[in-house]
Amino acid sequence: MLKSGNYTSSQVQAIIEDIAMGVSSSSGDAFFEKLVLHLWKLYKMSYVLIGLYDKEANSVSTLKFCIDGKIVDNITYPLQDSPCSDVICDTSAIYTKEVQKSFPEDQYFKEHNIESYLGIRLLNSQCECVGLISCLDTKEIGSTELMHAILEIFASRASAEIERMQHEQELENRVYERTKKLEEALSKIKAQTHDELVHSEKMSTLGSMVAGFTHDINTPIGLGITGASYIESETKQIAQKANEGKLSKNNLNEYIENVLKMSDSMSKSLDKAKELVRSFKLISLDQHLNERKEIALKAYVEDILLSLHFKLKHTQIEIDNAIPITLKINAQSSALFQIFGNLILNSIKHGFDEDEAGKISINANQDENGLNITYKDNGKGMNEETLEHVFEQFYTTKKESGGTGLGMYILYDLVVNTMGGKIELNSTLGKGVEFNLHIPLN
Repeated sequence: MLKSGNYTSSQVQAIIEDIAMGVSSSSGDAFFEKLVLHLWKLYKMSYVLIGLYDKEANSVSTLKFCIDGKIVDNITYPLQDSPCSDVICDTSAIYTKEVQKSFPEDQYFKEHNIESYLGIRLLNSQCECVGLISCLDTKEIGSTELMHAILEIFASRASAEIERMQHEQELENRVYERTKKLEEALSKIKAQTHDELVHSEKMSTLGSMVAGFTHDINTPIGLGITGASYIESETKQIAQKANEGKLSKNNLNEYIENVLKMSDSMSKSLDKAKELVRSFKLISLDQHLNERKEIALKAYVEDILLSLHFKLKHTQIEIDNAIPITLKINAQSSALFQIFGNLILNSIKHGFDEDEAGKISINANQDENGLNITYKDNGKGMNEETLEHVFEQFYTTKKESGGTGLGMYILYDLVVNTMGGKIELNSTLGKGVEFNLHIPLN
């Protein structure tokens, strides 16, 4: 079992970085599972859990529950007469032995012969309690100083993940309600104008982008939170040694080295977050402005792909952006986002089965008549019936899974009717699709 006296500062940093790297690329269920397993492996306490606090019911429902290194079914646990209640009301609770004497009415502790307990509260950004991390054992535990310090560091990350999930759920509920209202409105569509249809589809895509953005930015922000917590913990320790007159040159050098390493890791993570925010701001702003501007097309398509990462990351689809880096055009960026976005989302939804490997290639050139775009995928392709009706309003082959039949209709209407261009579609069943678009730029 982990004891503070057995580890140097560098070893502690290695432990923290090992856990941080182990969970950094995960989110949601996978994140909580990896975190409780890492904590069990580190502490060797029989029971490790992360729970979600229900204030109204005065209970905790486990998000992940690990017993002896194995993930078990989640449970809901009443807080009354439990040390978990102390954690929720305070910051943390530690009982190195004889915890049952302090909580004789706790039936779970009686049934499982719990002897020791270590728990810490999880707070959201409004300093409201959202849950806890608890570790229980059937035997007495020794020094808990280091154990508690490590829990404090990862409590921030766990709190942020719970808050992100709650925000994402709220966004998903909003998107669901919007989709439900849209489906109800489809029955009365004859009274709805063309502009309203395009706006509804755009808002649906933007709503999904917002939910995806909050998920994608979580990992670099989480690493930043973890690093800040670690630096705060190290600084408190070095300050204490300085106040006590026990600060050596080696202590200071080791502190500086560790903090510089962690700062570099935080800087890289926050640079990634900055790039995500930049791309999101660019794309979302473009959807509200219909101004023409000079666009470096290859870079703009890369921003579109980054904004659609929430959809692409769940696929095995490789995208080859072969647009020349020197190609610059003067056009409405919002229109280009809809064109490329609808083509890519159409390939994801209709061109490939889930987890099927595939490839999308995008190329473009400009001549005296305007912009020429070639878009290909090597997916399922289309049969003759689909080719005949694909650009028709409300035609979809995926109605049972939420297809609205507006994506290709809006693409055609935008390119042909609004921009005065042309679309040529070639496809054979089983051999993918090829869209050739010509868009005047005058």
